[in-house]
Amino acid sequence: MPTKGPKIVTTTSLYDYIYGDYNSDGYDYIIDDFDTNQNIIKPLGTLFKQIYDITSYLSFSINFFHLFILTRKDLRTQNVYILMIGICVFDIFQAFANLVKNFMTWQIVYHEPECYDGYRYSHLVVDVVAKCLQIMSRRVSSFLVLYMAVFRALALIFPFNTKVNKLMNKKFSYLIMLFLIVICGAWSLIYSIFVRFKQNGFCPVRTSYLPYALVTDARNAPWRRLYFVIDGYMSLFVSFSYILVAGALVVALRYAKRRRDSLGGPATPNNTSKLIMTMAITVFISETVYGALYMWSYYTLYDYKDGKDFEKFDSFTLTLLIVNSTIHSILCFFLSSQYRDTVLKLFSRRGNRVEPFNNRVDSSRHPISE
Repeated sequence: MPTKGPKIVTTTSLYDYIYGDYNSDGYDYIIDDFDTNQNIIKPLGTLFKQIYDITSYLSFSINFFHLFILTRKDLRTQNVYILMIGICVFDIFQAFANLVKNFMTWQIVYHEPECYDGYRYSHLVVDVVAKCLQIMSRRVSSFLVLYMAVFRALALIFPFNTKVNKLMNKKFSYLIMLFLIVICGAWSLIYSIFVRFKQNGFCPVRTSYLPYALVTDARNAPWRRLYFVIDGYMSLFVSFSYILVAGALVVALRYAKRRRDSLGGPATPNNTSKLIMTMAITVFISETVYGALYMWSYYTLYDYKDGKDFEKFDSFTLTLLIVNSTIHSILCFFLSSQYRDTVLKLFSRRGNRVEPFNNRVDSSRHPISE
């Protein structure tokens, strides 16, 4: 009588051997192969997060120096640089919020071993506050960038219009910043209202605190995807609007240059157009990629079990936004002679005299956007 031998298990991955077929749980997967997901997709998300953290440190340092320059007396009294100061402050907040989130994981605030995806309740509260600050800062900064381009375009297209000139004073710029802070602050507050915590049961060690985790899965927190896709649409609005405004601004600058040349005005290098195009490209790339990721997440990744692994690629889009703000501060030095003269005056006694800014003059000395 034949004897029944032991069942031989054939598998293509460690996951299949331990848990069974990777695709037999009733869910759809973007990446059907578990090894690919574990060895490529997840490490790639981790790498993007590390790059984002490093970029945040660099951006915080560079923008802090940028803010120091913008607040010098030669610059801070001019409307265009007042807007730059506002943009720079919120770029710093955006990087600082990520630094705070990292600081909470350094075993400095509390020294007990961390659970897998589980933290103290107070730790998560700090993370949520930091996330809200990032959301508000990102939106205020992007809308100020757009307003600044519109501000410069109107000044060139309607140089003698009294209604336009009234909108170019410092008081109106302060009102615009206050309005954006209130609106974008309310938008970030919505995130904090809907966010929920859950007790985490994946703690491998005994701790003196009860571990919690954010509820982020699509089934238990469907509002999260809707919230960020709306935020993504805001980014796309800024992106395409800035391209249109930048195009109109370049045309207006060329028209103003021809008009000045016809009147026998002095020839000046056309650095302003280069600055506009460079900023338009960086703004378009960073804001469009950010918006596209959350649109993909909302309309496609919702249906896939491994969609959350791809959502972690948001660190890549946030890195682009951070790099965008850093590039603009560097461009100010190379393409704005007034900004450059202010820097040189701080480090050299032979700094040149800084000339006042005139909204109606097309000069390469003044950046139009930050």
